[in-house]
Amino acid sequence: MVAMSGPPSSLTDVLQRIEAGMRTTATLSREVTRLPGFVVAIAAGAAGPGLAVAVPVDDEPRDLDAALAALEATFARHGLPATIEYLAERHPGLAQAATERGWRTTGEAPVMTLTASARAPEGHGARVVRFLHADGEDDLIDFLRQQDRAYGGDGSALGWLPIFRAGLASGRIVAAVLEREGRSVAGASVQIGAGVGELAGVWTRSEERRRGHAGALCGTLLTYVLAGDVDLCWLSAAPGATTLYERLGFRQVAEQRNLEGRLRVNGSLDQRVIRRR
Repeated sequence: MVAMSGPPSSLTDVLQRIEAGMRTTATLSREVTRLPGFVVAIAAGAAGPGLAVAVPVDDEPRDLDAALAALEATFARHGLPATIEYLAERHPGLAQAATERGWRTTGEAPVMTLTASARAPEGHGARVVRFLHADGEDDLIDFLRQQDRAYGGDGSALGWLPIFRAGLASGRIVAAVLEREGRSVAGASVQIGAGVGELAGVWTRSEERRRGHAGALCGTLLTYVLAGDVDLCWLSAAPGATTLYERLGFRQVAEQRNLEGRLRVNGSLDQRVIRRR
């Protein structure tokens, strides 16, 4: 992996901070359950990606198989398969233990980090960037719908609306759109937790791609966030997007991995069709 540029800090400390941020942002407007080895956060009526998730804590459970069984039971009470999002380098034995229980890997992505000192100069030119507010309901709905389309979603993105609204109102989410001829053509957000910001949900309308909109918008958004109490930003890069983020000053440091278990009822695998993330 590439070492992170910026103020001296060990990679171990950086990854620990990122995962602490993951746990904090996951709990926003969700039901939270703390189990051995994990924090579980489930949004009401969770049916879309990221609305029901478990993130590991710093202390590894002594019995990982039992901890995974407890996760399965907690998610099953909501009619959901257990889902974990984590940094692979911090928990090297987790994937194997999960696989032995019939879990599957649903995602792997490079983790990239950025500090204020490593950030590339802003270059949005004459583009208009507008920050979103919690009371702008139409803006929030349009943002989530465009994000859903950009990532090939299933239309469930509006399940994020209460969390998005609450995060903007509390300052735990900062979001903005880039406008061209009075219309939003790109969007991005930063979720903030434990002094760390996660750049997430970057989108551009299909007909406006390859015009530098996403880079210009992210540069402005990151400048704003890193000028406040956040001194470290990170992201898990979508396929083909690493070059964009490298131009902004991000460097790859680790890998995020997502795991999903099979829905169990009373300890047994449920053979019915289950809701997928």
